[in-house]
Amino acid sequence: MKQIICITAVMLMLFAVACIRKTGQSTSFTVSTDISSPGEVVLLQFADTAEVDTSGMEVSFGKEAALITGLGRQGDLAVLVPDAPAGKVQLQVKRKDKILGESAFTIQDNSAKSIAFSMQGKEFKVLASKGTNNAVEQYQGTEGRMLAFDVLDAKGQLVMTGTVAHPGAMEVFVEPKVIHRESMHEHMPSFFSITIPNAKGKLTIKFYEPDSNLSITSGNFSSARTLISEVTFNN
Repeated sequence: MKQIICITAVMLMLFAVACIRKTGQSTSFTVSTDISSPGEVVLLQFADTAEVDTSGMEVSFGKEAALITGLGRQGDLAVLVPDAPAGKVQLQVKRKDKILGESAFTIQDNSAKSIAFSMQGKEFKVLASKGTNNAVEQYQGTEGRMLAFDVLDAKGQLVMTGTVAHPGAMEVFVEPKVIHRESMHEHMPSFFSITIPNAKGKLTIKFYEPDSNLSITSGNFSSARTLISEVTFNN
């Protein structure tokens, strides 16, 4: 009977030590939020302000290293959420291989995606795409020569329609503070980007030449567009 009591006591002690160790790692700092998107800043508030010394400090979200952007007003640590896939990760802070603290964290998808294109004649190419939390701007071009576009999902349903200033026209200063847009040679490549909702899967983007006589507020603006080209890619 005494042996059983001793074994039980030892097990309880080990369990208590494990709990203390786990609690010590997870509560050495608190996070301003436990869910955020790549590119956003979260604040880490340490229980021991002596730990805020950033020399030799490393912060990671899962396997992705994070950039320490500075210190907040209350002595908290400002950390940039890295560009990592959405999911649950362990936010870890360490210095010289010594773990200062850990906390569960959820990385969520960015609300939008910025896509960079090249245009040469009627040929469009996707150069890069990156998640962003910037607002989706539906109509970046509202006057002058414009390029219109539709974004369609894998089912062919419209995700977004919008316009940008035509990338084939460049801004030229004809005199101080006076800008004039001139058409570039059709064989010269031009570059532009659009920001769209972060829809998943295969996307098709169709580009159109709008009717220059119609305003974007006109009821038949979309129907009067002329299709130039389209690109398809996996988001």
